[in-house]
Amino acid sequence: MDIKSFDPSTIISTVFPQIPEEPPLTKEQLCTNLTNIIEPNIANGDLDAEMFVSNYVYISQLVIADLCEINGRLVEIRNLDRTVPPNEDYTHRKLRYFSELNKKARDEIIAFLSQGLLEFLLENKTINFVARQNDQLLKLRLQGCYEYGFFKKYYDYNYDFSTEAKVRFIPGVTVSNLLESIEKYIKLKIQNFSEYQAELSRMVNENDVLSYLCSRIEVHNVMNRRLEVFDTMKTLYADHKWQSFISLAVLQIEGLFYDCCKVLNSNTLSGTAGTLVEKVDKSFKDNHIIMLSVYPYYMFDIPVLRNEIAHTGLTDRPNLEHLANELILDLNTMISWIYQLSHEKYTIISMISDAVDRINSAAQENSPTVLLGEMLSCMGIANFDYLNFLKNPALFYDEIKYMKTPEGYWEQIAQKINNIIKTKEFWEEIESHIDATEVFDPQKPFNMVVLADKLKNTFISILDKDSPEKIACQKVASKIQQCKINT
Repeated sequence: MDIKSFDPSTIISTVFPQIPEEPPLTKEQLCTNLTNIIEPNIANGDLDAEMFVSNYVYISQLVIADLCEINGRLVEIRNLDRTVPPNEDYTHRKLRYFSELNKKARDEIIAFLSQGLLEFLLENKTINFVARQNDQLLKLRLQGCYEYGFFKKYYDYNYDFSTEAKVRFIPGVTVSNLLESIEKYIKLKIQNFSEYQAELSRMVNENDVLSYLCSRIEVHNVMNRRLEVFDTMKTLYADHKWQSFISLAVLQIEGLFYDCCKVLNSNTLSGTAGTLVEKVDKSFKDNHIIMLSVYPYYMFDIPVLRNEIAHTGLTDRPNLEHLANELILDLNTMISWIYQLSHEKYTIISMISDAVDRINSAAQENSPTVLLGEMLSCMGIANFDYLNFLKNPALFYDEIKYMKTPEGYWEQIAQKINNIIKTKEFWEEIESHIDATEVFDPQKPFNMVVLADKLKNTFISILDKDSPEKIACQKVASKIQQCKINT
């Protein structure tokens, strides 16, 4: 159907019957404008023009609704910032943080509406978004057009970041049930605060979380020096000495942010690493999701309690036992985050090692394929720090010496994996999976070319000169370079 051979006003009336009778533009004028915008972008006759225009109007309406939501929120924030007393410094900081966050989202959405929408529609020209408004997969695809679509709750200054910060890392919460668990606890807190308090108390006491945290810091090379303080906190908690416990716990939260900065700086950090808020910023800034979901709580709420304790030595907040339980979960979050930053590589190495061990002796020739497949699958859950360990385990001696594993355990695993990496067959397997016409795209999930590039950069320097494996690695490097040129 030619785009000029039908009446788009019928489509708009069907999709959006709530459009006022006398809008600033008549429906006919609006349709004419849409036609003038869309027509130059339509390929020769392979498009259902009626569906294309209805999709255009439908998605535009969704996008404009997000813009209206953001603009309304910015007005609220501006008005609040004017009325909050000047001495409430962290409230002002929080409001201004969310103002900037929402402005960036608004700019991104406007860019999509003006530059990306037509391209998106052309890429999905066979899909009738209007007819499939209840299709959850299509909803996800639409949400992925810009970040606000996926994460809009994190742009709301009233969102319960405190509860999410606690729930994200509690035992039993996994990727598959994370969002459901967070929503459940936030809802419980709103509907029945007494039951929420009881649930946190049950969680902390039945799981003996403080003992669990002691066992974790004991085997960590940076946090282990805090063991004496955490043992003291266990005693204070058991004796219901809440003021003393809270004072120590708040100090340890700040101390753990220092440890986090130290881990991120490869243990070369000197001095205090700055104020609490500076340490929070350094600790989370390299992980965008954590910045959106956890950062606001530790950046704007914890410092208020920290300053209260620092200035008076006490807190006059109600229900100190509940506050103590909340702080224990905050400590768990920070310790879990530090472990993720520093020790996630050992989890990945263990997964890879187990996969290699499952190959029986009669199928050793499949080792390169299995190893490469396992490394590729890990790209969705971790970064490439584990490759540095595999290259030179000795550099990580300070970490592994505190871990309760047999002497030489991790070095042996590294050697086993390296015995496969340092073979011609491994690099030939990589080369066979690289198409030199492919574009090098670091953002593409499970991208073999990106993995190959990381492997090449890590290991090419330690392969013997002119050896078969070195030559095979150089061929991989040549293909990767061609892919980069293609960009």
